[in-house]
Amino acid sequence: MRSLLLMLLGACEHGQTPIETALISPLRVPCQGFAPTMCLEMTPDQQPTERVFFGIEGFTHRMGIEAEIELRREQLEPIPDGPSENLIMLELIVENP
Repeated sequence: MRSLLLMLLGACEHGQTPIETALISPLRVPCQGFAPTMCLEMTPDQQPTERVFFGIEGFTHRMGIEAEIELRREQLEPIPDGPSENLIMLELIVENP
């Protein structure tokens, strides 16, 4: 347990966030950024549902298929109308129709 805690703390110190598991909704939802579009809906473990405007690196959404993925968040330097973080899929755990 102690080694896991040290590993997570070390990852955070180097600008990386801990690995998360999240469910991706089978349907996209309307959302508004700099223009109206359709966003992914993602529910990380034990967290509120988020709308993902800029997508998830390495993940291809398939309409009607719910996916469970493992991901990491990478903080970015904020720019106007741009993302504040990059979501990176590490592993596709399961897909359900």
